[in-house]
Amino acid sequence: MAGALVGGSVLFGSAALFGSAALFGNAAVAGAWPTTVTPEMQRYIDNARGAGAAGDDDALLSQGYLACRLLYTGQGRQGAVDATSEAVVNAARGTLCTQAPG
Repeated sequence: MAGALVGGSVLFGSAALFGSAALFGNAAVAGAWPTTVTPEMQRYIDNARGAGAAGDDDALLSQGYLACRLLYTGQGRQGAVDATSEAVVNAARGTLCTQAPG
């Protein structure tokens, strides 16, 4: 009997967890997309595209944030260039992560 109670509690707990995740998860996703592009972000996109970086705005922003993360975590400039491109790293260093080492 106790085993059924424990199983029932686990089942109820799981249902409550998934229900709340669905409730709050959908609200978070709906509020987070599309991302509002700030003037700084647009400046980065324009600079990266002007330097020859390819991709839509989302791809360029993702590449720029990746370059910044690599710079901030000590991967160095060449590591960031290898993972993205020279155009992306230069544009990101000029706008998104101006204080990153490397």
